[in-house]
Amino acid sequence: MALPEDRVIPEEKFPEKLRALIGRDAPKSAQLMVARGALPMPPVVQIAALYQLSRIGDDELKTEAQGTLRRLPPGVVRQVAAEPMLPVVLDWLAVVFQDVGDVLETLVQNRATDDETVVLLARTANDALCEAIARNQARLVRTPGIIEALYYNRNCRASTADRIVDFAARSGVDLSHLPGFDEVLAAVRGEGYVPQDAVAAAAADEAVAALHAETERIVATTQIDFEDDERVDEVIEEKRESLISRVSKLNVAQKVRLAMLGNQMERALLMREPNKLVQRAVIRSPGVTDNEAIGYAKNRGLPEEIVSFIAGNRQWTRHYQMKLSLVKNPKCPLHFAMSFMKMLRTNDLRLLVRDKNVSPTISKMAKNMLAGAK
Repeated sequence: MALPEDRVIPEEKFPEKLRALIGRDAPKSAQLMVARGALPMPPVVQIAALYQLSRIGDDELKTEAQGTLRRLPPGVVRQVAAEPMLPVVLDWLAVVFQDVGDVLETLVQNRATDDETVVLLARTANDALCEAIARNQARLVRTPGIIEALYYNRNCRASTADRIVDFAARSGVDLSHLPGFDEVLAAVRGEGYVPQDAVAAAAADEAVAALHAETERIVATTQIDFEDDERVDEVIEEKRESLISRVSKLNVAQKVRLAMLGNQMERALLMREPNKLVQRAVIRSPGVTDNEAIGYAKNRGLPEEIVSFIAGNRQWTRHYQMKLSLVKNPKCPLHFAMSFMKMLRTNDLRLLVRDKNVSPTISKMAKNMLAGAK
């Protein structure tokens, strides 16, 4: 399904007498009466009429129509939200009542609600609404964008995210375009993943929430420039025992998801995990900044696979400091390092010749480049 580009309801769908009151050519006074709820009519018809006026009317009509809708008894709104209404009207209800959980839950359970509407709701839904959306497996298969929206919604419980990823894989849903999806799937279905009962899943969800709350508190209360990677590491060290204890309560799949969705401090902490799936998810996270990547490039303890991924990212290697950091890192594949060396300044080449921590090949090449430049 897809919402139509022209979202105005055809006039012939309304009762003939009502058309004269809400049509484009109807008197403004008549339109205002309907928009203000002054005329009695069945709830389904009234809400459809309010929607129509919100689409074709001026700002005054739109404001009055939406205000009247918000003032309707909650039970009436929920009743209409469950009706096989036109998808455009249900979509409007989702927008107007985006802060009313029971209305939204009714909408996502309504088969007439368009999948596009559910995708939008899934992006910002609270945990209860995420769970309600995730239960509709037919929608998940039909519209993979819902799975993506839920997965990237921090309010979605970790156990729910695990479940829908596993379901997507078993159902043949292609989500390979998602950054880190291969790592997520491997973590969910691979070694170290044990299906959890409800009690264990709830405990794991609480652990993820507690870890994020702790790191957010540190970010909020610590005067720190989070583009300063060394200072980030210092703060992590200061809070090491508490944060590592919280991370230890997460399973691999939950660590992978946190790596994809977390803040810089959480990523820096998770990059220290020995599990390569977690490290891959960190470096593929959409949130990784250029400076953050430079900090990882300096880390000689990271696996060659991670350093190679950084070296192959054109966005990051535009920066001179990134090129220099990679050349100095012995884990950087030689063909990348040699390519970056051609762009280094003379002073940095001289330092490479004397640097005992770089590979002998790099040191020798730097020496040859300096000799050739004379």
